[in-house]
Amino acid sequence: MLGFSSSDGRQRESFRRRGCNTFSQTEEQPLKRLAWKAFAAAWLTCSLAGCGPEFEAPAEETVEQAPLAPKGPPPEERVGALASGCSGTIALASNVPVSNISANTGEWSCTYTFNVTSPNSTLKITTTSGTGDADLYVRYGSEPSTTGVNDCKSDQSSNAETCEITNAKVGVYYVKVYGYAAFTGLKLTAVYTPVGSSGCSSTTTMSNGVPAYGVGTAEASWSCIYMLYVPTGATRVDFVTSGGSGDGDLFVRRGSSPNDVTYDCKAAGPTNVETCTLTVTEPGIYYARMYGYHAFSGASITGTYTLTTGQPGCTTTSPLTNNSPTSGVSAPAGTFSCDYTLEVPAGATSVTFNTYGGSGAPAHLYVKRGSAPTLSAYDCAGTLGGSSNNSQTCTLNTPAAGTWHVRLYNAGSSLPLTGATLRGAYVTGGGNPSSGTLVNDVPVSNLSGLKDSYRYWTITVPSGKSSLLVTTTGGTGDADLYVRQGSKPEDYVYDCRPLTGGNTESCLISNPVAGVYHVMIKGYADYAGVTLKATY
Repeated sequence: MLGFSSSDGRQRESFRRRGCNTFSQTEEQPLKRLAWKAFAAAWLTCSLAGCGPEFEAPAEETVEQAPLAPKGPPPEERVGALASGCSGTIALASNVPVSNISANTGEWSCTYTFNVTSPNSTLKITTTSGTGDADLYVRYGSEPSTTGVNDCKSDQSSNAETCEITNAKVGVYYVKVYGYAAFTGLKLTAVYTPVGSSGCSSTTTMSNGVPAYGVGTAEASWSCIYMLYVPTGATRVDFVTSGGSGDGDLFVRRGSSPNDVTYDCKAAGPTNVETCTLTVTEPGIYYARMYGYHAFSGASITGTYTLTTGQPGCTTTSPLTNNSPTSGVSAPAGTFSCDYTLEVPAGATSVTFNTYGGSGAPAHLYVKRGSAPTLSAYDCAGTLGGSSNNSQTCTLNTPAAGTWHVRLYNAGSSLPLTGATLRGAYVTGGGNPSSGTLVNDVPVSNLSGLKDSYRYWTITVPSGKSSLLVTTTGGTGDADLYVRQGSKPEDYVYDCRPLTGGNTESCLISNPVAGVYHVMIKGYADYAGVTLKATY
């Protein structure tokens, strides 16, 4: 039972104003006690209903954090939607990234392909960089889709995607990137690892009959790759290995690097003395490689072909002007072009010959001082090209003064070579070195070079450094910067390759390992006035 003090009247009056009670204090009825009980009950009811003082709010209920929801299905494809500028398919090369890919939401990138040439290999495809949300799709034999059956789909909530296909089938894999949300600045990279490909991956061009020394590798690993161009007119090629210690087996293949599954010849005796002899049915590049049955070192490898016919062709001689191109160079199938000469003065620090363009057949560049080069007598053979890429270069440092001869050889078997361009350029004095040593934070200025020319430097980085920054700036044309730790960069082997276009490029390596870093500048086009600097 509730009790009330002398102030109950004031309280009841207050409640009356709130409309919660209509009890009159002046009524004197016999049922007064009962009325008081009714008043108390009404007061309690009003309090519980909110007419009286406020109640303390209940404590907040603790809610557990729900797990992140999985990424939903991709947005509906826009019919026929491809990123702008796409036409046909684009072939990927191993470890050569394609940059600046973009697409809108519900839109596909261009279609990329990768040709797997060895069974049971590994194909790893990644996307990185940029903004937005791109999903990666890979399918063997035909283009992937968001609704069909794919060999791999990677759809993280960013542009960082990976598809790794082990035991890849021989044939073409199709790669596309889909805009789950609009994305820009994406980088796409395919890395192909054939069976038994562990070991050295660099390639050395051999000259006919000239040994390459210092071949070796660990057990169950591969040596570097050696390639020899065998021209029209050769009927046989021999590869011979000898010397050193241990046990290396010899593998040879025409057209691409051999492995333990695919080769044209294998010689596996108990020492490093091995021989592979192949009949030549058409000209081309032969690749030789040694495999460590046991660890071996100090071996040599020699590739030799014998020509049964001469190399007829134009015998006219025409002079070249320093650093001026000569166009319209041609040659029938299996023959040399006319002979071109460049007078190199005393004191020249380098001379570079290069060729590019042309159609119909693959062109190979040969250079010789004092007389016209042949397939078996030359001072330099250009880097190997193909029917669709005749860009080749010969660079000779500290050349002897005199007349240097250059010719193009049509390595095709039927079609003529036409419309190629040839150029020779020498550099005098020390202002444009082809190689050298960089000093920390000291620029090397006024560098120049021809299209497809190469220049090399080294810099030694001490331990404890937080970064190494290598930059090229200024000048005209287009020079490409490459950096690699431990050995010279190559076109497809490097630690950094910006490829920004123009001469302003930089490579930043964080927490560099102490040691020698190699810097290469390649002329994507002719360039001049470039400054190179390395800072750690």
